[in-house]
Amino acid sequence: MVTQAMEHDPARRQRVRRTLWITGTLAVAFFVLSILSMLKVG
Repeated sequence: MVTQAMEHDPARRQRVRRTLWITGTLAVAFFVLSILSMLKVG
């Protein structure tokens, strides 16, 4: 019941989505930087 109520909270859902978006962006940026550094070294 508590989890259902929390899922229906739009503010919390938006906050979670923003956190996931930031995490994904950082992961992609780190991935691209690692590839670029490997290409530079190679």
